[in-house]
Amino acid sequence: MLPAIILSRGCKEPSHRTPRKSTRTISDIRRLISEGAILVVGKGFWKHFREQEKDIPSHRDLHHHEIRNLIEFARRRNRVWWKEDVPAFVSNEKPEQKAFKYIQTIFLQSKEYSVSEDWKNLAFSKGFEIEGYDVEIRTLSQGVEDIHTTFSISVNKDDEIDSVGHHIRPLIHWSSRITIYDGYCIENHGDSMKNKGTVSGLSNFFKWVVDERKKMNSPLNRIRIISRQRSKTGDIRDEMKLVLRDLVVESKLETVVKANSGNETGIFVGFRPDSMGERYVVFENHGYSLAYSFGSKCMAMLQSNLRKKKVQKNFDLSGPTKFIANGTNGHQLISDMKNQGKFIPYPFS
Repeated sequence: MLPAIILSRGCKEPSHRTPRKSTRTISDIRRLISEGAILVVGKGFWKHFREQEKDIPSHRDLHHHEIRNLIEFARRRNRVWWKEDVPAFVSNEKPEQKAFKYIQTIFLQSKEYSVSEDWKNLAFSKGFEIEGYDVEIRTLSQGVEDIHTTFSISVNKDDEIDSVGHHIRPLIHWSSRITIYDGYCIENHGDSMKNKGTVSGLSNFFKWVVDERKKMNSPLNRIRIISRQRSKTGDIRDEMKLVLRDLVVESKLETVVKANSGNETGIFVGFRPDSMGERYVVFENHGYSLAYSFGSKCMAMLQSNLRKKKVQKNFDLSGPTKFIANGTNGHQLISDMKNQGKFIPYPFS
């Protein structure tokens, strides 16, 4: 669900056997980034790849030029994931596979096999599996064919609910801010509290957020929930604020989100007076955002049975997609709400 790509140190140089192909792959990775992919920057990456050499052959110079263009392109579009727990690789040290857990694709060069037998074996296996996540390894000469920048995962009724969380965790891990745009998610949670055999989608989602960010020992900067202002019974804002406050306390969400400071950090709720047919969860990091749809009813699809902990309906997890609400750019809509002071900080008084 997270279109993340990382390059080994050896990718700075073109392949010995197919230099043009490997350089073309760098250009193709740039295209993937234009389509939504994220370039992962690990320890020592920036200095290593931006360092220029003099008096080098033309094919190497072209490759270096494409590398620098790729990095600058990703940086200008805020599609860089600074991930300092990823070590400089390939080295003769044993691969720290866990650091690559949420990275979709690793590129390296076959000439690096002589540096590490372990990396060579992983490359020959075309990747590895770590804690249920598949990490693909390919050389620059193999190109970018079949690397996806959008995803659609079918979830079936009676699947384990935590198997859904498994797909969402990489996004929770990557993001520094999360926005839930779902006009009914708080009401649905209130209804589930009356039905003791049901766990709401919002409750499950908060549980995954708390668990993942605690493992990281790194709080989110902000989480916002945007819901509808009125139902058939009238204005429901006061009631929804109480329901959400109780859920924040119960889930201990405030332990993994930075304290309120203006509009930039903290837990917030906002209410829309207009129709909210579309529903999204938007994950943000360093100015870049990825919007996802969890079926037609978003958070309601994450609802589960309390005892069996099973999904209750078939749906698709899909995205990234355009964040459009009522025919308007969703980000502009949120910006307008922020400028109008529409977001209420926790404890939502």
